[in-house]
Amino acid sequence: GTGWETDPKCRNPSPAVKDYIDRMEEVSRMDPLLLLSHAYTRYLGDLSGGKVLSRIARRALDLTGYDGLQFYNFESIPSAVAFKKKYRIALDELAL
Repeated sequence: GTGWETDPKCRNPSPAVKDYIDRMEEVSRMDPLLLLSHAYTRYLGDLSGGKVLSRIARRALDLTGYDGLQFYNFESIPSAVAFKKKYRIALDELAL
C-alpha cells in the first residue's frame, strides 16, 4: 500500500522475510543464474495467476478490497500482457 517506505513496521523484516532475503543473497553468491528462474516464476507467475488467486482468497476469507491481498495488486501495470512480453524479452536478452 501507500506509505510503506516510511512505516516503521516495514523497516525491520519479520523472521520469515529475513530468511527469504538471506536465501536470495546466498543464491546470488553461489549461482546467480538460479535467480532468473525465480524471477520468471515469481513475477510472471504471480502476475498471470494473481487475479484468480486474489479472487479465490477474497471469497474464501471474506476480505474486502486489497486487505490481505496487496501482493496481488498490480494496478501500476496497465497491461499485464504488454508487461509480460517486455519482461520476457528483457530476460531473453540478458548476456549470460
